[in-house]
Amino acid sequence: MAGKFESYAANSAPADADLLASVDISDTSMSANGTTKSLTLTALKTYVKTGPAFANSLPANPAASGSASLLMMGVGGTCKITPGSSGKVLVTVTGTVLVNTAANILATWGGRFGTGTAPVNGAAVTGTRFGGAADYNTQTATAAVKVPWALTDLLTLTPGTAYWFDLALATATPADTAQLVSISFTALEIS
Repeated sequence: MAGKFESYAANSAPADADLLASVDISDTSMSANGTTKSLTLTALKTYVKTGPAFANSLPANPAASGSASLLMMGVGGTCKITPGSSGKVLVTVTGTVLVNTAANILATWGGRFGTGTAPVNGAAVTGTRFGGAADYNTQTATAAVKVPWALTDLLTLTPGTAYWFDLALATATPADTAQLVSISFTALEIS
C-alpha cells in the first residue's frame, strides 16, 4: 500500500472507522524532507467507535397471573438492548397493574433483566432486579382498577452483550388474577 497520510489538526479526533498509522516520532530513519515509510498491516489499526444503542418496544399485554409466587411476564423477547459504547444504559418501563377479579387483593411486581434467552410468560422468576431495591405491592379498593407505575434505572452493562428486560408478577390470592398491561419499554445508552 502506498499513499500519503495527512496529519490531523491539533486536538482533533479521528472520525468513525478512520484508518490511522502510528509512527514512533523518535524514529531516526525519517529525514526532515520526509521519507517513504513502509508499514506492515499489523502496524495499522482501524479504530471503530460504535455509537450509543437505543431501543423502544410496546409489547403485547402478557397473560394474567394467578400465582402466589413471582412469575415472569415474558416481555423480554421484545424488550431488549445490546449496548454498543459506554454500557451505561438508562432504562424506563411503564404500564399499569390490576387485580382482575376482587378488591383488596395485593399484587406484587418488579423488573428483572439478564442475558441469554429471555424467559417466557409464566416462567419462574429469574434475572437481576432493576427499577428499585425491592419489588412493589399494589392493592386497590375495587377490582380491575388500573394503577399506573414506572420503573427507571441507570445500569452499567457490558458493551456488545445482548440484555433482555422483563417483569415479574404475583397475586396474594391465586383465585384472583393480577395483570400488567399497557407496557412501554425504552432504553438509551449514554455515551
